[in-house]
Amino acid sequence: AYAFATFLFVMVGMFGFAQYTMPGDMLFSVKKITEQSKTTFVSQKNQLKNNFEIASKRLDDLTQVVKNNRMQNIAPAIREFQESIAEATKNLVGNIGQKDSQSIKDIALQIKKIEENKKELQTYGVDLGATQESKDLNDALALLVQREIDDLEKTTLTDDQQTIMQAVKDLYANGKYSDALEEVLTINN
Repeated sequence: AYAFATFLFVMVGMFGFAQYTMPGDMLFSVKKITEQSKTTFVSQKNQLKNNFEIASKRLDDLTQVVKNNRMQNIAPAIREFQESIAEATKNLVGNIGQKDSQSIKDIALQIKKIEENKKELQTYGVDLGATQESKDLNDALALLVQREIDDLEKTTLTDDQQTIMQAVKDLYANGKYSDALEEVLTINN
């Protein structure tokens, strides 16, 4: 009985300690397993939001690694972020046809947070550059914004909403899809 209690105590302690690890650390895989186990209990509706939250966490991890000057952890942190954003983008592409304004709002907020974190990383001299994941995310956002524009054009808009709609179209034409998505949300609210 004491051995089991000790084993249980060690396991709980390991899972608790693993939550503070960074990519490249020995217990980081335990942290990932914990996060993945949580996603199995998330409804399909919230799965997409959860994927972008995980991507945002990986970027936060990368920011912490850079701030703490943990050079050996930078490459694994970048790889973890790229994998998580690729997964989120893949799920976004798979769910583009589903209309749920709350999910779209949550996604837009997470993407905005990711972009702000990328800018912060650039101040530390880390540029994630134009990766395939960034291109895929932009392509998925372009499809999402186009779908929202098409839906809004079928509705009657007030003068203020029409002004915002023109701004959305301009942002879309300039390739600023996350900003356009954010503006679409102001029309819907």
